[in-house]
Amino acid sequence: MSKSHSDQVHVRLNRWHTPTEFRWQGAVYRIEQIDRIWRHSQGEARGQRLYRVHARGRVFLLRHERSSDRWTLVRSSLRVRLGLSLTRLVLRLTV
Repeated sequence: MSKSHSDQVHVRLNRWHTPTEFRWQGAVYRIEQIDRIWRHSQGEARGQRLYRVHARGRVFLLRHERSSDRWTLVRSSLRVRLGLSLTRLVLRLTV
């Protein structure tokens, strides 16, 4: 996972509207843990939420665009583990 790009995914939410599982490339990933949730309130990414989750022993970053109710999987585990700032991550995704 060296490149950063995103794929649209179907996400199942619980009653608190947090993700419990997602479907990606035909497989269902049950979310075992949510480490962190970011909200972006400025610029082009305004209204987006990012969720750092664990599923099947891997770390994923899910992005929710609230205005369109669209979920994408940001495949960038290395960047997530390194803890780069949200602003830098979003800028890389939109360039």
